[in-house]
Amino acid sequence: MFRNWKGAIDVFPEPNEDRIEVFPERSSSQGIEVYFDRPIAEHVTARASYSYAITNEDVVKMVNVNSNDPLPYDLSHPYPQHQRHAANADLTYRTRQWSLNGSFAYHSGWPSTEEQLVSVINANGQPELTIRPIKIYGNRLPDYLRLDLRAMRSWRTGWGCSAPRSR
Repeated sequence: MFRNWKGAIDVFPEPNEDRIEVFPERSSSQGIEVYFDRPIAEHVTARASYSYAITNEDVVKMVNVNSNDPLPYDLSHPYPQHQRHAANADLTYRTRQWSLNGSFAYHSGWPSTEEQLVSVINANGQPELTIRPIKIYGNRLPDYLRLDLRAMRSWRTGWGCSAPRSR
């Protein structure tokens, strides 16, 4: 399987300098998820979820597609999209014309690869700089946290239908 060690989604990933070929031996995942969804008052609805997961990938080898340089990696490492903790909460207040909503999202940081700038000699014998990974999936991105607030009003139009408008 092919992937980019920087992890970015790319329409044409093949020419990127971070392209690697991964030879997986096995992947495993374990976890639990808890979900809550119910009205808590006449006009108020609450939703919440939490998940805990452990995902690992064992590989036979990883090969740098764009150069002969060896890649630093562990044979066993977290899966590239692994997030140990994820939590979401949503609270909505509705009246006949208004809907007010607050939502919260959190997840722990995904595995990442730190990079370094390295001086190399190109095919013409000239020095140039290139990016090399320090260790594939050897680090983690910071935790992700998001809070959204939304107010929406609807009303009757001349055509007899409701038209929502967010503020």
